[in-house]
Amino acid sequence: MSASLFSRSLLIGWEVFDPDQSGWLSAEVPGCIHKDLLRHGRIPNPFYGRKESSVARVGKRNWCYRLRFSSGQAVCEHENVDLVFDGLDTVATVTLNGLEILQSDNIFYEHRVPVRDASCVGENVLEITFGSVPEYVAQHRPLFKSPRNFNDPSSQCVRIRKQACQFVWDWNPRLVTTGIWRNVRLEGWRGARIESVRIMQNHGAGSVPLAIFPELAGAKEGVVFRSTVSLGAEEVAICQGTELTAVISNPQLWWPSGQGDQPLYEVRVELLEGQSIIDTWVRGIGLRRIELDRGPDEFAVENSKGQPLNRFGFRVNGRSIFAKGANWIPAHSFVHGSNRCDYAPLLESAVEANMNMIRLRGGGIYEHDWNVWHARFPVEHYETTRHRFCSEFGMQSYPSKEVAESFCPAGELNVFSPTFENHRKHAGGNHIVFEYLSRLFRFPKNYRATAYLKKAAAFA
Repeated sequence: MSASLFSRSLLIGWEVFDPDQSGWLSAEVPGCIHKDLLRHGRIPNPFYGRKESSVARVGKRNWCYRLRFSSGQAVCEHENVDLVFDGLDTVATVTLNGLEILQSDNIFYEHRVPVRDASCVGENVLEITFGSVPEYVAQHRPLFKSPRNFNDPSSQCVRIRKQACQFVWDWNPRLVTTGIWRNVRLEGWRGARIESVRIMQNHGAGSVPLAIFPELAGAKEGVVFRSTVSLGAEEVAICQGTELTAVISNPQLWWPSGQGDQPLYEVRVELLEGQSIIDTWVRGIGLRRIELDRGPDEFAVENSKGQPLNRFGFRVNGRSIFAKGANWIPAHSFVHGSNRCDYAPLLESAVEANMNMIRLRGGGIYEHDWNVWHARFPVEHYETTRHRFCSEFGMQSYPSKEVAESFCPAGELNVFSPTFENHRKHAGGNHIVFEYLSRLFRFPKNYRATAYLKKAAAFA
């Protein structure tokens, strides 16, 4: 980051107003209201026993977050002063010093709000009021009706741009939370700044030209860029001008896990004003070509109309890759404030399980194969199919005894107990589990045996 671009993180000193106690509580940002209330002992642990229903009121209320911060003269000397919100969950009204500066109803948006005229030298007060999602949906989306209801009978999850599984899923409790779930910062800048950079790779014989397209905010006349590409400590390409093309000779290619090395090149793009660096953008990239292969293959597979089906798979750097992976669901019911420490162990576990692809779960139209489990087909069904690309399949199981004891009272360690029935979101799940068990084993004698045999049945 250059000296002409000022950036200050606004994460420390937040408070949230608790209407039950009519007082302000310290808040963690990034975070969410459930985590703040838990930390202050205002609500019970919603994951233990049947406490989920006792915190339902949290998602039906308005919650106000407040931050007092000082601003020096140096900030206001910049031509532009912006408040940047990387993520607000979800129905949010933002005021700065009593002036409304933003309304948002989309958890996935990133907002940049000009506030030079609204901020002042000295103390500023930033407030974010998060509205009740059920109330907002009822007022603003009353006519929309989902053609089908899956897990959320109120259809709220499809009537607003919010993390859908918060409204309950067959693996997730209903915890409709709210809060500042990603970073907040104050930025000052002059003239122009790099908003984003798009990079296109063109793989040829012995080299990879990179076409680099910076996107600017602010003044765009007469701008000059300089880009350098490095591998480790070695600078391998440099270019300068209004259009950027960096040619990497003898490229070291990136491969999926188990297929080869994964070197990352650092791409640095600088915005220049004379000899001065106005702004800098830096990212790591892997050099690889990924293609969807729809060509004919050696298997004689036909669709329902008797027409031959072509291959459906991926080639990486010209090599066909057998996709081995899993669906990625959120790492926690409260993803707010999650960081690399939360994600790295899960992805490392996927690598240790010989996976090379992660599917970001969101539905699709390719082969949602659930005949095993939902249709109760035997596991051997998988040996009779020739899917072109099976994007999802699976079978439910039970957690280990140790994990079950972390949320279940001692007297209810039974899959048909009230606590387990509360945690199970699939209405007929237990019946299907025991149908599969009964095909292979005698009924288990206790919970640990139940969890063990269910996993065994999935791989028998």
